[in-house]
Amino acid sequence: DQAIRVVHFQREVGQIFEVLDHFLNLDEFSKDVFENQTLARLKTHLSVLPRLMAELFFKMSPLELLNGELTAVPITWLKAVMEELRNLEEVDPNLRVSVACIMGSQSTGKSTFLNSLFNLTFPTKDGRCTRGSTALMLPVDKQKFSGKTLAPDFVILIDTEGLGSPENLNEFIRKGNEHGMQLRENKMVVFNAGLSNLSIINSYGDFDVQMMDILRMMLFSFFRLDYCKINPLM
Repeated sequence: DQAIRVVHFQREVGQIFEVLDHFLNLDEFSKDVFENQTLARLKTHLSVLPRLMAELFFKMSPLELLNGELTAVPITWLKAVMEELRNLEEVDPNLRVSVACIMGSQSTGKSTFLNSLFNLTFPTKDGRCTRGSTALMLPVDKQKFSGKTLAPDFVILIDTEGLGSPENLNEFIRKGNEHGMQLRENKMVVFNAGLSNLSIINSYGDFDVQMMDILRMMLFSFFRLDYCKINPLM
């Protein structure tokens, strides 16, 4: 019941990049397998991948930040993409960027909220439709903010996986690790809040036990981020 989306192809490309980047930077491996000219050519071809992803991201294509299947962050891949993004001709090195993420329980309409507010096309359906965290970069019409110097040039929106997912709970129960789900979601909340200037919590409006758990995780994440001198808004 899972549709194949562009993000899935990006994930595979990112994994290929990370594996090849790791092995090509191992001197003992590179010297034994490749000649110097071949090695240089491979590195040149490899650098094209993050450059293409940076161009797509700049043109409002989604970028997966957190792999929801593995609960892993492709650090090497994301660093390479962001470096290429800074080097794009269309990108002013002094531009201002603000980051906002949305979090909440599963099926509370987080993706629908972003789609309605910003006219986007984040996938939506009943049940779990977002895995991990996916970012989208939107340009800001500065003419609508004339005289307001604090207006950003771009806004990066982060759509996140719903918390308290029954599917995830069943997976952890099947593995005999019921408490692993709480640790996973704590990490996800800290990760998303740490990247963002603004964290939005979406709910049905009922202040139930699940909402209390989400607020507890947000408070926990803010304490953790305070050690890093990161002060997001909620």
